[in-house]
Amino acid sequence: MRFSQEETNMAKEIPQQINNYYGTVVNGDVSQSQVVSGDHNAIAFNYGQASGLMKKVRDSIEREQLSDEDRESAMELISEAETKIAEQKKPRIIQAALSGLRDFLVAGGANVTAALVVQYLQTL
Repeated sequence: MRFSQEETNMAKEIPQQINNYYGTVVNGDVSQSQVVSGDHNAIAFNYGQASGLMKKVRDSIEREQLSDEDRESAMELISEAETKIAEQKKPRIIQAALSGLRDFLVAGGANVTAALVVQYLQTL
């Protein structure tokens, strides 16, 4: 897009306000409110819960109708995710490993097991 000089000058005269909200935002009467500031953006990742998921995934994959090759590949992806969980890698790294596992399971037709992973990823 291109703007004329007149349009550019008019845009500069309009006050701009950008608000970035982190956490709970409540609209309402704030006339007698107290402002509390600080870093409340801590995310707690439960490595034990992730490990428990991997046990369920291992059990579920055994019941899926997969070729031997796909089952072996799935087990490798599961082992990689378990290693990342055991090493307590950053949650985003674990999430990426689980997303890759989910994609492989869906493509391979292991929908029941993929649903376990999808359900867990939605809670993150």
